[in-house]
Parts: sequence; C-alpha cells; structure tokens
Amino acid sequence: MLVELVRLNNRHTNTDESNKGEDIPPFDFYIENGKYVFTEHYHLKRGSCCGNQCRHCPYFPAHKKGNTTIFINNG
Repeated sequence: MLVELVRLNNRHTNTDESNKGEDIPPFDFYIENGKYVFTEHYHLKRGSCCGNQCRHCPYFPAHKKGNTTIFINNG
C-alpha cells in the first residue's frame, strides 16, 4: 500500500482566529488514496473522539463522540 507523506503548503494552514497562520504539522496526517488520514498523535492532541470512525482512534471505546478515555494496548 502506497502512503504519501504530506509536505505543508498553504492549503494546510489553520484558519482558526486563535491560531491564525499556524500550520498543521506533517505528522498529524497523511494522504492515502487521495484521502486525509489523521494519525493517533493528532487525535491525542485534539483531546477527545470526534465520532467519525477514524482509523487511528486512540480512545476507548473507539468512535464514540466526546470520549476522552485513552486506550492503552499492553500486549
């Protein structure tokens, strides 16, 4: 499976007024088959589950919007 790591450019700029001009770091997502895939790092930084069935959802139970319990795999 080919995974294209993304280099930042103007279209990845955060437009939120509180963070105006901040770029989304390249380790927060990658593009696979033309779709953006957010990493576990991004979700942890976000602070809660968005409920959108994300592949790298680190919360437990996964895909439950607003959940903040982090899943830790010990084995």
